[in-house]
Amino acid sequence: NPASQQLNIITDAENTLTNISVIDMQGKIVMNTTADGSTLTLFMGQLPGGVYSIKVDTKQNITYHRILKL
Repeated sequence: NPASQQLNIITDAENTLTNISVIDMQGKIVMNTTADGSTLTLFMGQLPGGVYSIKVDTKQNITYHRILKL
């Protein structure tokens, strides 16, 4: 899933977002934001290109996703 400037995170209405973390390949959290809703846009223009893990916390679970920042 490539991204260049922004990343849209969307969940269903019952699975409310609570926190989003962007983690580089060394395990450092490079961006962290709280959320309260089913959609969130992360503006990633300031991050260098590379592979990142996105930790998505919701009221029901935690998932990890890998993205490529162009």
